[in-house]
Amino acid sequence: MNTLKTIGFESGQPEGHVQSPSSLQTSSSSSEEISSRSSGKTLSPGAICFRLRGLPGLALAATILARYLVNPIPERSTAISIAGLLALGFGETMRVWSRRYIGRRSSTRRARVRFLITGGPFSRVRNPIYIGNLGLALGLPLLAGMPGTALVFFGLHAIVYFLAARHEESVLLQQHPNEGPNYVQNVPAWLPRLNAGGAVPLSPPVPWNEVLKRERNILIGVSIGALFFLLYA
Repeated sequence: MNTLKTIGFESGQPEGHVQSPSSLQTSSSSSEEISSRSSGKTLSPGAICFRLRGLPGLALAATILARYLVNPIPERSTAISIAGLLALGFGETMRVWSRRYIGRRSSTRRARVRFLITGGPFSRVRNPIYIGNLGLALGLPLLAGMPGTALVFFGLHAIVYFLAARHEESVLLQQHPNEGPNYVQNVPAWLPRLNAGGAVPLSPPVPWNEVLKRERNILIGVSIGALFFLLYA
């Protein structure tokens, strides 16, 4: 977390259902605000972070690769390895769970909220995919024996996702003036509430085979990375 990935936000557009008349009426004006191509307006920091939110992950992968090319035998404690595995497991679990409800609408460069997504993790927290990504950003370098890098990139991801989520939230409130404020008021942005609040999904979850198909690249990459770091050192 596409998206708002919330109506729930994620990464670019939320999943949910129910395309309200208000969202249809405001969709073109929102797109003009968000798209520099159509409006020519300067993008806000949040809009820029939303469009470039994948770059910190690429930078992290490049940093880990460079580290192993320079020093292929890192020192790593068992405690750090366990912490890395737990963070990776948590992060990927959040991503897969979110994918069941957001479907394909989590990978886009333009924030649009055609549907409100209120089922699954989106009933407990507004940014579950971003939270999952933070788990991956923390877990992978920990497992690689790079705790300092883990803290730096966790902080970088957190800043980018915070600004991107604020941008998505502004689009959400604009395109869903009736349902959006209630969702934002009752569902926390980053610390999941234990109770789903009686939320009823507006659409059925995506089938598991479709979820795994769309998440397969991340799943394969995380699995290979984890196995490499566990068996290599």
